[in-house]
Amino acid sequence: MIIEENWAISIERARRFWESQPDVTKDADGYCLGSCRITLSEPAPGPKGLFSLPRTLLRIEGPEAEVSSIHHRFWIRFLSAGG
Repeated sequence: MIIEENWAISIERARRFWESQPDVTKDADGYCLGSCRITLSEPAPGPKGLFSLPRTLLRIEGPEAEVSSIHHRFWIRFLSAGG
């Protein structure tokens, strides 16, 4: 299963979240948790306006049950930030 989402949070904030998780390991391409791969990237800059927000592209790939659990953890933490 793959989940790809565009979140209204800075990539630095998302990185700090994953790096603070005791069961997540960091590698050159992103993060690993169990059998899942988590990657973060910044989308191409959009037009700057009055309400420009930082954006982060989140991708979680792996077995469905694990992806759902990992996604839920991230979603709960950043729910108030919007997705």
